[in-house]
Amino acid sequence: MIEGFPTIGRDIPQLGIKRAGGSKLYLPAAFEWATFDNFKWDFSDVLIGYGPRFYAINVTADKRAIVQETISMLLSSKHGPPESLSQLSIQLKEKTTYYHTNTPPLHSDCVIPLESHEASFADMIGGLAAFRISGILFQWDTMVFSTRLVDFRLDNVTLGLDETLVPFMQALSSASELRDLKIISVNTHRLEPPTETVTPAPISFPKLQSLHLQDLHFNTLEILLPMITPGAHHVTLYFTKRSLHDKLLSDNDEGRQKIYLSRVHVPDFHPVLGLAPVHTLILSEHPDSGTRWLTGSTLCGLLEALPALKTLKLDHWHFDQAVWADLNRRNHPRLPALENLHLTNAIIRKTHGSRDMLASHPLQQVVLGDNKSTHMGSCELLQEDSDIVQWLRGTVPDFHLMDRAYRSSEFYLDEWQLW
Repeated sequence: MIEGFPTIGRDIPQLGIKRAGGSKLYLPAAFEWATFDNFKWDFSDVLIGYGPRFYAINVTADKRAIVQETISMLLSSKHGPPESLSQLSIQLKEKTTYYHTNTPPLHSDCVIPLESHEASFADMIGGLAAFRISGILFQWDTMVFSTRLVDFRLDNVTLGLDETLVPFMQALSSASELRDLKIISVNTHRLEPPTETVTPAPISFPKLQSLHLQDLHFNTLEILLPMITPGAHHVTLYFTKRSLHDKLLSDNDEGRQKIYLSRVHVPDFHPVLGLAPVHTLILSEHPDSGTRWLTGSTLCGLLEALPALKTLKLDHWHFDQAVWADLNRRNHPRLPALENLHLTNAIIRKTHGSRDMLASHPLQQVVLGDNKSTHMGSCELLQEDSDIVQWLRGTVPDFHLMDRAYRSSEFYLDEWQLW
C-alpha cells in the first residue's frame, strides 16, 4: 500500500510497489487542486504503469476535474482495463459545488469517461466488488454493474428531483449479487405543486443482506422505501433532523426556482415508514446540543410507525422521567416490542421510570453508557453498583455497561472510510 501519496518523493511509489512483490496493492491518494499539478505525473506513472496490479483504490479530491483525470489515467494503462481492481472509492470534497448547496445537478456535474475510454470504463465498473462514492455523480442510466458487485455506497450528493432515484436504482439493480447497500445524505427534491405522482416499479435485490438509509429527507424516504422489495435483508434507518422535513422545489412569481423545507407531521409517518419493515432505528443528538430535536408525541409517532422494529440505538440522548414514559409500552401499546436497546453517551437526568420502561419490552440485549457531562448538574452517574445497572444485570440476558467513549460503529458511517 502506498500511503500519503501527495507528500512522497518521485521514486517512492515504484519502490513500494517493487517491495510488495506479488501481493495485492492498495492505493490511497488525497489531492488538492492547488498542488495537483505537482504530483499528477508521478501519480499517472503509477496508475498507467501498475494499474492492473491494484486491488483497491481510494481517491479523495477537492475538484471534480481531479476525479475525471484520475479515472482517465487509470483507463489509460498500457495493460488495458485494470482487471484486478476489486474496490474503488471516490470522494469529492469540493466545498463550492452543487452537492453542498440546494442547486440540482447538471449533466456537466457528472463524471463522464472520454469517448475512447467508454468500453474500458464499462469493463472496470463491471469488475468491481465494492464501489463507494461520496460527493460526485455518474450517469446512472449508462452504467451496468455485474454479479461481482456486493458492496455499494452513495453519500453526500444531490440527485435532483425525486424521480431521479429511478434510473439510479434501476442501474443498481443490475448488481444481482449485491449484499450491502448504504445510501447516506442523498438529496432529492419534490416538485411543488406536483405535476404527477412518482410511483416507481419495485426493484428486487435477491441477495441483499443489509440496507442502511441515513440522513435522508422524508420525501426521499417516501420514494426509496417502497421501491426496494422487502426480503430477508436487514433494514437500518438512521433518522435525523433532516428526515423530519420534505425538501420541495417550486417556481416563484419571477419564474425562478426556490427550494425550501416543509415539516412533516406525525400522522404522515406511518403511511411512508410503514411501507417497508425497518429492523433497526438509530437516533442521535449533537454532543453539544442543549435542545432536543425529537421529543414527546413525535418520538412516539416515529416508533409507532415502525411495527417491525427490534433494535433502537440512541446516542447522546437526554433521559428524564418524561422520556422514559414516552418509551414505555404500557403507556403506548402501539410501540414496537424492542429486543435490543443501545443507550450510549446517555445523559440521564433521572432514572425514575427507567425500570418500568425497560420491563415493558422483551429485551434480550441492553448496551448502556453515560456521557461525560453526567458529572455536571443533576445527572445521575452509571456505575457498576448503580441500582439500574444491578437490575439490568439480573434481568437482561445480554447486558453491557460501556465506557463513556463507546459509540456503535453505525454512528461513524458518515465518516469516509479508507477501506
